[in-house]
Amino acid sequence: MIKVLLIISAMGMEQTMEFPDMETCLEVRSSILMQNENAEAMCIPAGAEDLTMKRMDRFFDKFMEMMLRLENRDFDPYFEEDLQIDELE
Repeated sequence: MIKVLLIISAMGMEQTMEFPDMETCLEVRSSILMQNENAEAMCIPAGAEDLTMKRMDRFFDKFMEMMLRLENRDFDPYFEEDLQIDELE
């Protein structure tokens, strides 16, 4: 189930509230708009932000795993110990 955020902007103040579903959020939104015509209120799904954070966490975990693998290598791929100057000529 995706949670829903209600964002309210009125009289120079902003407030957010979380609801379990879109229907409940829309009901509260309509009651707020009936009380104050100048208020702005919108319901947005909160799940999209969670998905983005999960993707970022997964990317960071993979990056750290790759860095640890590179740190644990016993050799430098750019440094050839066995290469002799005579071999280059």
